[in-house]
Amino acid sequence: MNKDQAETLIREHLSKDEKLVDFFMAYSTPTFSFWWYLLIGPLAYTGTRQYFVGVTDKGIHFHKLGLMGKPQQRYYFTFEEVVSIKIRSFFLSYDLVFLFFNKRQLKLCFYKIGVHKKPAKLTLEILDYIKQKITP
Repeated sequence: MNKDQAETLIREHLSKDEKLVDFFMAYSTPTFSFWWYLLIGPLAYTGTRQYFVGVTDKGIHFHKLGLMGKPQQRYYFTFEEVVSIKIRSFFLSYDLVFLFFNKRQLKLCFYKIGVHKKPAKLTLEILDYIKQKITP
């Protein structure tokens, strides 16, 4: 999916009074113990899931993609539902852990760099915008 298709996918699920701030790509990897990686090897990464994430003025839209890159499920969280956010910065990516009121966590990895035609990059401005909206 290119940038235009991803933006269209996100915009068609926005409410009428919502404005799209930015969108980008994220992924989540399954958490296995070290022994599982030794046992099944590279097959452990078949559990990796990709998301298109749309940040609006009211919340965050997550569009989960299947193995072939087609949209499967959609999740929406308002900024009021998120209690806190933890951010870890690595060389090429950010790890963001969203903690919700019901004690559930959502851990996603976001790319710092992106390809021109792919919606992959999470910029510092959007990261600051998310932090500002979540922390009172």
